[in-house]
Amino acid sequence: MEILLIVSGFAGMAVALATYAALASGRLGHNDARYYLLNLIGTLLILASLFAQWNFPAFVTQILWIIFSLFGLWRTRHSSHPGAAARGADE
Repeated sequence: MEILLIVSGFAGMAVALATYAALASGRLGHNDARYYLLNLIGTLLILASLFAQWNFPAFVTQILWIIFSLFGLWRTRHSSHPGAAARGADE
């Protein structure tokens, strides 16, 4: 079981880094709900890995990242620009 948790941490790290790379390269926009959803998935995978190898600062960071991702998802759903969340446009 511990190895699965550690592997989930590496998978989460890969998702989080790939998501940030997609943002930096312009493939995802900061108004794109997929950006926040992928961040949330990566963070949850990293958080799961902390049950195998506890690290309190990493735990706090992941909890805050979950809050930021949920807020970003909420913001994209309640954007004043209809369709901006689906397009990922920076309007």
